[in-house]
Amino acid sequence: MHPTTVDTVSKSKRSWMMSRIRSKSQLDVILHGYLKGWHIKHRMHPKMLASPDALIKPDILIFVDGCFWHSCPMCGRRPKSKLSYWKPKLDANQARDARNTRALRKRGWRVIRVWECRFRNDPHTVLSKLTRLRN
Repeated sequence: MHPTTVDTVSKSKRSWMMSRIRSKSQLDVILHGYLKGWHIKHRMHPKMLASPDALIKPDILIFVDGCFWHSCPMCGRRPKSKLSYWKPKLDANQARDARNTRALRKRGWRVIRVWECRFRNDPHTVLSKLTRLRN
């Protein structure tokens, strides 16, 4: 282990913990429930560029960005260990998000990006943005 690197669990335990992370989260279930409850026709996790969380026909894509993985300015905390790994990784995630959003908009999609913390605290934020875009 590098002298400045501090990890409180073993390598095998960390590997197991990371393997439990799934691309479809509880937030996706909540988003689906709200969209279904509002009778909004949608498809969850369409197979397309940037893997949006939901597609609202005909042309709206919703992304609920995780605060850690996408570096939320309000509550996203950067790790204190393995900075040589995490800083480039999280910076690359942000750059990729911006690139993908530009590419999708260039192709005619309307994109809604919402932070995980905002969605958890007020799911109606997404629905009000969606309503404004649909009208």
